[in-house]
Amino acid sequence: MNINRLKLNVCHLAAYSAFLLCSISDAAPAPWFRWQSITTGQMVCTQVPMGKGWKMLNGPFKDSQCRVKVDLHS
Repeated sequence: MNINRLKLNVCHLAAYSAFLLCSISDAAPAPWFRWQSITTGQMVCTQVPMGKGWKMLNGPFKDSQCRVKVDLHS
């Protein structure tokens, strides 16, 4: 491998790394949703779907207590 090709590969690696870091910095936290058990009526607030036996009541929320609604218009 000649020196010019090596410099090009290093430049590509630096550009990809910079792009990846910028992409990560724009990531937002996952929203929270309130779910209710169909069988017991118990309510929980989670960032992941609860699966069968649960229905989503409302959301998205910013916090783990499902109190602060996400502003979808900002």
